[in-house]
Amino acid sequence: MTIATKVNSGKKGNELPKIEVPKMPSISEIKNAIPEKCFEKSVVKSIRYLIQDFVLLAGLYLIVPYVEQYLGWIGLIAWYWAMGIVGSALFVVGHDCGHGSFSDYEWLNDLCGHIAHAPILAPFWPWQKSHRQHHQYTSHLEKDKGHPWVTEEDFKNRTWIEQYFSVIPISGWLRWNPIYTIVGLPDGSHFWPWSRLFETTEDRIKCVVSGLACALCGYAAFALCNYSWFNFFKYYYVPLLFQGLILVIITYLQHQNEEIEVYEPEEWAFVRGQTQTIDRYWGFGLDTIMHNITDGHVAHHFFFTKIPHYHLLEATPAIKKILEPLNGTAYAYKRETNYNWFFKYLYYNFKLDYLTHKAKGVLQYRTGVEKSKSQFSILLLVAFFVVASKSESVHWQWRLVTCKAAETPQQKKEASTCRVSLLESEDDTNPRPAPFDPCFEEPNNGKQRNYCNILCPGADTAYLIKRSPQNHRSCFGHFTYKIEKRSPNFFIWRDAKCRSSNVEFLIRCEFLFSRASFRSDDEVFSEAKKISDDLRI
Repeated sequence: MTIATKVNSGKKGNELPKIEVPKMPSISEIKNAIPEKCFEKSVVKSIRYLIQDFVLLAGLYLIVPYVEQYLGWIGLIAWYWAMGIVGSALFVVGHDCGHGSFSDYEWLNDLCGHIAHAPILAPFWPWQKSHRQHHQYTSHLEKDKGHPWVTEEDFKNRTWIEQYFSVIPISGWLRWNPIYTIVGLPDGSHFWPWSRLFETTEDRIKCVVSGLACALCGYAAFALCNYSWFNFFKYYYVPLLFQGLILVIITYLQHQNEEIEVYEPEEWAFVRGQTQTIDRYWGFGLDTIMHNITDGHVAHHFFFTKIPHYHLLEATPAIKKILEPLNGTAYAYKRETNYNWFFKYLYYNFKLDYLTHKAKGVLQYRTGVEKSKSQFSILLLVAFFVVASKSESVHWQWRLVTCKAAETPQQKKEASTCRVSLLESEDDTNPRPAPFDPCFEEPNNGKQRNYCNILCPGADTAYLIKRSPQNHRSCFGHFTYKIEKRSPNFFIWRDAKCRSSNVEFLIRCEFLFSRASFRSDDEVFSEAKKISDDLRI
């Protein structure tokens, strides 16, 4: 019986003592501590990095004949590693596009995201969809899908191969492509439109578009290899396997060590989860080549939609300083120097097998619990005397926009009537509808466009979660409907046939302050009604 088993023997997670959490800064306080220039996005600078990475890749392809001629297979292996590093740098630029930190223009982000990701066979829109949840729920036991957390029960229910596959060194070359993107473990295939990753027709269309972009680049590479499968594998696919390995190592090391904490839903909070991210300095110029996604990852995680990669290191000292009061706790700023990054990755895959409960709602790797057992009781005892409050520094609300078309043929030409309801959760069974019509019409390119206030004043972002029916023939994102921000409010507009159709939208709004600080329903309704009345004049 291991020490971790003894700690939890006879106790379930909810029967363990609860650790009090020290007061943490809110996401707004962290943002205010960072220099304003760190949030500035430059189209010119972003495109310059995109071009830079393609130039480096082209240079590597130009020298490969000489590498093989003079250095043989040893030189070729070194070339593969170099291709993996530079390919990962290109991925980071596309990664900024996916988060919206490349530029303030969504169309440009989507275009450059495909330009960056398609040549490395990373389907841009599907990856963007799956990756977003990792950032929104970092260190959440159930919802953080980047590298799925494995509990003791999960581990013991796996086959021997599933338990120890990650220990096999070659697994790192396979975990991104094909296992994650093609096979679809754990999120669902990123290339198959009917995988569990996609719920709407729009998602499936995006999957096809991104998949075709990858296929086109793959075919172009095949043609450049003189239609030789051997050359295609040697000079295109193997470098992609190394790029996938580097990407897996980066994402794994940024969220793994023996002390890292993982939280069950009742213990998770946005800031608390993000503090479990680790900056790792690789050295030898590799961090610079890969746009500091390695040693600036903490800043990226706190503001993944706002800070471009070329400002991450400028933002990091401010984050480190505001987290200083948490030094000595599990929530302090974390940074490690890892010149041995590849061997550290192999070591952690061998040592970190599964999570076990450290306290109520808090899990840690089994080896970490074993290591700290002698100090664990003391920490809990001290924690009972600490007066602290958990900071709910970010919260989400949901909105349901239900639009119903008129019944007569003449009225069907008019905009369908929409009702906007407030929801506390995605599955809230008691929606609170606005007692007025929050919608209005505006001309756009000679036609009427219908706008509805989604009643999220002061929200930082608003995302479309679901559209019903999923196979709607008249409503297509970006073309006939879209969420638009007119600070401090968000609106969803519909035009063309979508404007007069039956449709329902479920939207999630993210606020950078606590739920307790949000206005009452009456205040929200009153302010929104005034806005609607003014816009109709």
